[in-house]
This record gives sequence, C-alpha cells and structure tokens, in this order.
Amino acid sequence: MNLTKMGNSRLSSFYDTHLPLAHKKSVFEKAWKMEDENLDKVCMNRFRSPLDLNHWMMRYYNLAHGNFEPFNVDKMGKYYDFYKMEDSLAEICDAIKTKQRPVLVINDTLDTSDESVFESYKTKVQEAFEVILPDKCSFERN
Repeated sequence: MNLTKMGNSRLSSFYDTHLPLAHKKSVFEKAWKMEDENLDKVCMNRFRSPLDLNHWMMRYYNLAHGNFEPFNVDKMGKYYDFYKMEDSLAEICDAIKTKQRPVLVINDTLDTSDESVFESYKTKVQEAFEVILPDKCSFERN
C-alpha cells in the first residue's frame, strides 16, 4: 500500500491479471453511454495508445459496483514471460505438456535482438503444444 491509500481502508487498489476476462454485454452498453465519444474514438485507432480506454474500464466498473464473483486466478491460469527468463523455457514447455492450468499466457518478448533465439524458443513451444494437440484443426493450414 502506498501513502496515498493509507487513509482509505475500503479500497486500496485493483489486482490486474494478464489472463482472459469475462464481460457482460450490458456493462459495455452502460460504459458506452458514459464514455461514448472516447470509446468511439478508440475504435477508430489502428493501434493502441497509452491513453485509450479498453476492457479494463469495464472490469473496474464491475469491481467498483460489486458486480463480480471472487475466484482464484492462480487455478485458472498462469502468465509466463520470456523476457530475461531463458531458464523458464523448460518450465513453460512442461506447463503446456502437463496441462497444468486451463489457460497459459505466454509473452514472447525476449531480451535479445538475436532472431535465432526467438526462433528456437518458438520451435520448442510449438513442439510442446504438438504433444497435447497432435492433430491439426480443419481451419489450420497444411
């Protein structure tokens, strides 16, 4: 907790995960009524910018209004990041092969400009997925 939050014991912050979030259409409709111009503007952007409103607004709206059911995000999924974590490749591949959680988020940012390192990581992750998903879906290319 930081100094600006010390006087307010009711709400210190929101915990943001890097995992999928479920939303109701009705919350988006309410948000659009509140922030119509800003949300319309964001929809016209080709790329995200730091000032864009996004789905986190809907999540915070729900949290602030008590429209949520608590759950253990650690059971649902895990976030992995390659950035400066070369040793984690084996852990990530093991998590994929053993289906440790229903959702895995893998950030593919590496602390290197060496394209061959990225390619080797990508190959190992693809091989791990091929262990649990050996057959291609009908919409995958040959």
